[in-house]
Amino acid sequence: MSGNREKAKDLLATALASLEASKAEDAVDATGEAIKLAPGYAAAIHVLGLTALQMDSALRAEELFRIAHDTAPDIREHCEALAIVSAKLGRLNDALFYGKLSPSLPHSADFPGLLPAWLGTYEDAMRSMDRSDRVDAGLSLMREGRYIEAVEDLRVGVETKTTDDRGWRALRDCLVMMDQPYEALLAGQALASIRKSSFEDMSAVAEILTHIGRFDEAQSCHIKAVQELPHSAAVRSALIRDLHVLPDIDPEDIRKSERLWEISFKPDSEHLLPREKPLEDGVLRVGILSGRMRGLQGMEAIWPAFAAHGRADVKAHVYSNNITDDALTRKIRGEVAGWTDINRVDDATAARIIRNDRIDVLIDLDGHGATGRMGIAGARPAPLVLSWFGLVDPDAVIHDGTINGEGILLKTGARVACSPFCFPSDVVLPPVSAGLPWMPIRAGISCPPRKLTDEFIAVLVRLCAANPTLRIVLNPVAVGGGPGLDAIEPKLDKAGILDRLDYSEPTENSAKTIDNFTANVDFVLDPGPDGDLQLAWETLTASCPILIRADGHPSNHAASALLRQTGLAEMAVADFEAMLARASDWISSAEKMNTVKEEMNRKIGDAFLLSKSNEASMGFVDALRKAAATRV
Repeated sequence: MSGNREKAKDLLATALASLEASKAEDAVDATGEAIKLAPGYAAAIHVLGLTALQMDSALRAEELFRIAHDTAPDIREHCEALAIVSAKLGRLNDALFYGKLSPSLPHSADFPGLLPAWLGTYEDAMRSMDRSDRVDAGLSLMREGRYIEAVEDLRVGVETKTTDDRGWRALRDCLVMMDQPYEALLAGQALASIRKSSFEDMSAVAEILTHIGRFDEAQSCHIKAVQELPHSAAVRSALIRDLHVLPDIDPEDIRKSERLWEISFKPDSEHLLPREKPLEDGVLRVGILSGRMRGLQGMEAIWPAFAAHGRADVKAHVYSNNITDDALTRKIRGEVAGWTDINRVDDATAARIIRNDRIDVLIDLDGHGATGRMGIAGARPAPLVLSWFGLVDPDAVIHDGTINGEGILLKTGARVACSPFCFPSDVVLPPVSAGLPWMPIRAGISCPPRKLTDEFIAVLVRLCAANPTLRIVLNPVAVGGGPGLDAIEPKLDKAGILDRLDYSEPTENSAKTIDNFTANVDFVLDPGPDGDLQLAWETLTASCPILIRADGHPSNHAASALLRQTGLAEMAVADFEAMLARASDWISSAEKMNTVKEEMNRKIGDAFLLSKSNEASMGFVDALRKAAATRV
């Protein structure tokens, strides 16, 4: 038998030489003889696949490479050839699967040379996909905020062979915006196969890994990206963004990372823009720098403070880094004095635009966020620069303070803290949905998979034990759809509470999905550590209580600050024990739950009345004026 195998090897070597000389017919004869001598020999089946490929029969080649791989699954060459031909055929999922598997397998020691140079590499096959016009169509739809339609076009574009890495990148980002992190990860891996050297894209994949709770893998990706691109401010900012959401991170570690960012990327004094003297017309010019001036970004409770309705002595100018615009964008644009789109403008030019507009106070709402433009604020284009999240050498940080009708500006050391929350005048609170004694209380969860940690699941277990009829309502869209549920449900089953789980109804409209969710729960739990400002806004305006856990870092206090300003400080908790104690009290009876809802609505109603009188926004603007006066 061994003699036949050796003779078969000689024939296969002859067949490979024939293929090298583009004599596929001769290779067919030699390979056929080899298979007769050694039936089921994986190397012979593989060479027959190479022959089929050279004879322009890629489908037959795919079938033969698959048989070879199934016959000898521990040989790299069979797996890699299958990945290459899958890419050539535009089979994205198969190409990614086998392309990821093959490097973990050993090369064939029995018969080398099964991946001839003319076959090309896996990376070449992925890179050589044809460009599709559907990618351009998808990009246009994405810019309009029509994500569902954009994904359809982008999928067609990239899966029908495209070299346009913008398509993969846009598909990845679009899926992230649609809360589909598992599919976004697949698109990110495809992009990595095409552009191995793109460490910025590696950072983006790391953020997706964090989103689904694969923290160790995410940190490894971030660290590798930082090591390869030590001078990239964007890559370092991505790492800082993820530090904010790690479940056990020490806030001091975040501060150290931000200080290191400042040391590494703070502009030299000679590169700072010279400050213009304020115009002597008595008008305070407030600049707002953000890429989140759109819906579902938590902006609903912020932008009215900058509109300063009815005041001639203040003008707000938005410098928008929006990727997409929507109805809220158009609404904000109509309420402020000026609007400049800087999405396609570099940092240095944008900073000069702001300086030339003679802005007195610049407020950066994004900081190290995904839409942040730290280089703009770092150039100090205004006498006073404030930050919501984090800033190069900030004059002040807006975070966990309060502001009332007179405008209180809290000072903590060298930093200033104030909350610019103010509610739109057209918001109408719905009536409280009172529960009945015989109805189960429903606790809602609408958060990414990374927040569903073992510690939080332990809280749910104890709540279920405290109230045997408690139901847990999960927003399936927030956890990443089917793949997210597949990851989460086994954890809940192991904890013994899967039978307590219900699901809210998803829709193709993100706002309607949230409405469905809040309408079917009695209260919501946000396990943190970073409180979701948008979720807090949606629950409050739906007359639905919420409990938020936020850690000690100022950038994670936006949601809890919103609660404090509306008189709901007790709904912002420092740790899981406090969350458990508060929630246990709420679910003790339907009467108690109803009391919590009614008291919450009363306090929110008072806050809304203050907003409608413009006192809150006027107080905030007056506070800014006082702070700006110290910088002249």
